[in-house]
Amino acid sequence: MLKPLLLTLLDIGLSCFIITPLVVTFWATVWEFIFRYPDWFPLWWTLGVSWALQITVTLLRDILYEIHVKIRGWHFKIVSRLYIYLYCLVGLTGWRALWFLMEKYFDLRHTAVGLAVCLVPFVVISGSVNNLLALPYSVGVDHDRTSLYKYNTVFNVESTQNLGWY
Repeated sequence: MLKPLLLTLLDIGLSCFIITPLVVTFWATVWEFIFRYPDWFPLWWTLGVSWALQITVTLLRDILYEIHVKIRGWHFKIVSRLYIYLYCLVGLTGWRALWFLMEKYFDLRHTAVGLAVCLVPFVVISGSVNNLLALPYSVGVDHDRTSLYKYNTVFNVESTQNLGWY
């Protein structure tokens, strides 16, 4: 009884006080880099490329998993970390490009409130509320081969099961 409680408290402490600040620092660093070099990251191009890469990786995740299962030892560590890092960069650049576009074309104060009011019910209806709590409550570990590529989608469909659904 005491051991699970201590492990839970340790997990919460690590998540809140170590992992979350490191993740937020990583986000802020990537976004600041994009902000300082806007010529390298045209907004519409960055958004389009990041979305295209995210869709491609989602569609190919089963194939990537089958390839990755065959990799052993330190090669696995290098390939998995590289995949995670690149996927994070793609996601972060897409988020930031979308945010900059919102700042550029809309009054952000009113837009942010309007989007929150309009989109939170959609998040609730789609059953994706746990995504709002991603940090610090959900921490993924990158030593599990399956969790790198076999993540849930809204409809819980295998990516190669029916490509027409994506």
